[in-house]
Amino acid sequence: MFKQIVNTFFTRILSGVFNLVIAIIISNYLGAEGKGVQGLIITTIAFIIIFAGIIGPGGLTYLLPRFHFSLLVVPAYFWSVLMAIGLSVFLTFSEVIPLDYHFHVVILSLILSFTGINNAILHANKKIHQVNYVTITQIITTLIVIVYLIIFQKKLSIDSYITALYYGYSISAILSYIFTFSDYKTKYSFPFYKYLIGIKKHLKFGSFNQLDILAQVLSFRLAYYFLNHFVSVAEVGIYSNAVSLVESVWILSRSIAYVQHSRIVNSRNKDYTIDLTIKFIKLAGILALCAILVFVFIPSEVYQFIFGDEFINMQAIIQSLSPGILFFSISFIISAYFSGTGKHYINSISSIVGVIVIILLSVFLIPKYGVIGAGIAASLSYFSTTMVKLISFCSIGKISLKKFLLTKTDLKEVKSIFKKEIGGL
Repeated sequence: MFKQIVNTFFTRILSGVFNLVIAIIISNYLGAEGKGVQGLIITTIAFIIIFAGIIGPGGLTYLLPRFHFSLLVVPAYFWSVLMAIGLSVFLTFSEVIPLDYHFHVVILSLILSFTGINNAILHANKKIHQVNYVTITQIITTLIVIVYLIIFQKKLSIDSYITALYYGYSISAILSYIFTFSDYKTKYSFPFYKYLIGIKKHLKFGSFNQLDILAQVLSFRLAYYFLNHFVSVAEVGIYSNAVSLVESVWILSRSIAYVQHSRIVNSRNKDYTIDLTIKFIKLAGILALCAILVFVFIPSEVYQFIFGDEFINMQAIIQSLSPGILFFSISFIISAYFSGTGKHYINSISSIVGVIVIILLSVFLIPKYGVIGAGIAASLSYFSTTMVKLISFCSIGKISLKKFLLTKTDLKEVKSIFKKEIGGL
C-alpha cells in the first residue's frame, strides 16, 4: 500500500511543479490578464467536471465491484455528453468566461470527464499506478505544447494554452481508455430499464459525494468570478498565482490523510481512530506551518522576478490567505476521519458553510479591497469550514482542547506508523 501512497505523493508533487512552470510561462508571456483568463477557463472546466461526475466518478469506485460494468459505465458516458450540452447552453447566457472560449471549455470538459470515468474504473480495480501515469502524461503533454507554441513559436495568446489542453487531455484520455478497457470484454446491450437501475445507483452513491466536492471547489475558487466581475480579469491572474502557490502546502496534509483513511476504514476501534486522527492533526498542522512560513517570508521582489512585473503584490495576497490555508490543512485530516467512519454529511455541511461565508464576504470585501479582500474572504471561509468539522469531531469524540497539544510521544508514534508502512516497500 505504501508504494501506492509514495507514487501518488510524487505524482502530486510533479503535477504541482509542472503546473507552476505553466503558470510562470503564461504569467511572463501573456501577462496578468492572460493568466486571469487561463484561471477562469480551468476553474469553469473544474465545475463542469463536478456536475458530470454526479453519474460517473462520484460513485463508480464504490459501485463497480458490486454491479455489472456496462450498466454503470454506459450511463456515465451518456451523462457526460448530456452535461456538456446542457452547460454549453448555460455558458452562452452567462458571463463567467469570455464568449470566445465557451465551445472550447465544453469540449475540453467532455474529454476530461471521459478520462475521469476511466480513472475511476482503474481506481476501483486498485490500479493506482496507471491512474498516476495518466495524470502525469496529461500535464507533461500540456507543458510541452505550451513551451513549443508560446516560447519557440512566439504565439502569445491564450489560444496556445487551449491548444495545449486539447493535446494533454486527448492523449491522456486515450491512454486511460487503453488501460481501462484492455481488461473488459463485455457486452453493452441491455434492456433500457436495467440502465435505469444503474442510473439510480449512481445518483444514490455519487450525488452526495459530488455535492461535497462542489461546495469545496466553490469555496476555493468562487473568488475568481467575483474578482472578474468587481475588479478585472488581470486581478484574477495575480490572485490565482498566489492561490496556486500557497495551496501547494495541502499536498502534505492530503498525503497524510491518505495513510490515515486507509487505517480508519480497516479499524472498528473508535478510540484508536480518534486518537490517530488527533495525532495526524498535530502532524499536519506543524508541517503546514513550516511550509507556509516559507511562502510568507519570500520577498515580493522574488515573486515579481518569477512571474513578471504585474505580480509584485503576490506576497500581500499570500499573507491574507495563509491563516486560512494553515487552518484548513487540518481539515483534510478531519475529513478523512468522517469519510472513514461513514459520516460524509458532516463534510458536506461544513463545505456548504464555507461557500456561504465566501459569498457574503466576497460581495463586501472584494469591491473595496480587491485581491486582498478576496484573500481575506477565502481565509475566513477556510476557517469556518474547518471549525464546523473540528467542533463536530470534538463533540463526537468528547475531546478537550488539551488533547491537541503536541507531545514527544505523539511524534514518536506517528513516526512509528510511517516506519511500518515504509517497511513494506
